[in-house]
Amino acid sequence: MFRKLIIIAIFAIFIASCEEGIVSECPTNLDDVKFVATFSSIQSELLSKNCALSGCHAGSIPAGGLVLSSGAAYNNIVNKIAYDETMYVEPGDPDNSYLFQRVSANTSSVMPPTGKLPQYMIDTLRVWIENGALNN
Repeated sequence: MFRKLIIIAIFAIFIASCEEGIVSECPTNLDDVKFVATFSSIQSELLSKNCALSGCHAGSIPAGGLVLSSGAAYNNIVNKIAYDETMYVEPGDPDNSYLFQRVSANTSSVMPPTGKLPQYMIDTLRVWIENGALNN
């Protein structure tokens, strides 16, 4: 509860700074505001909404055999080998994490196949991995 109050207070200060012209890059709407870099936020805002869908990484035949549904995703990606000895998520190293490479790609291999994620989601995933990819 206390943590949420701190986040709300920081957000309020940020918005006030925008209105006063102190901050040069201000969000135009709440969708542009970063969500907290915890696994629970990564799961709810990124994986569950964009990856753990029927026909993708959920259901009885998930793409690549990778299930990213709530309750399964963390154990399936953190310190787990993806391809060519690359980890899906290498704690502390987003640039060598297969999941991060796929969502941040500027090629046709970007995930999800519906199109590139908003930059704030990619940035938040990077921060979570850099901070050790904790199950929090």
